[in-house]
Amino acid sequence: MTNHDTTSDTVESVTAAPAQLFTGVGIGLPSLTVICSRCDKRLQEGDSVSVYAYRPAEGSQWYIGRCCCSSCAPDQLTAPTLGTSECRINARLATVSEVTAQHHSLCLIKPAVTAFASPTTGTRS
Repeated sequence: MTNHDTTSDTVESVTAAPAQLFTGVGIGLPSLTVICSRCDKRLQEGDSVSVYAYRPAEGSQWYIGRCCCSSCAPDQLTAPTLGTSECRINARLATVSEVTAQHHSLCLIKPAVTAFASPTTGTRS
């Protein structure tokens, strides 16, 4: 058996399917509700949502830009931005808890990508 010291390993990036990448991603403010960015409906655990996520071409981190209720969610990316990977993701809200700190927040579960634009698609913002 080989002993492998993982403390000196650095990982710059990992390739993952969107469902794996966005499962468990925190969303909203540190509360148990999220507000639809279009109609101001209060969304909570169990609700279906659509989020807009993006990553600059030179970056490695994805960001959640907007969250909509399923009634307001657009079907596609209407104006992709050149130099940015963008996607529309349908998911369900769930609660994640940090028991020792008694902290609870919302996260995404069962994400499915419904639209995607690569950094070479789109126009300048």
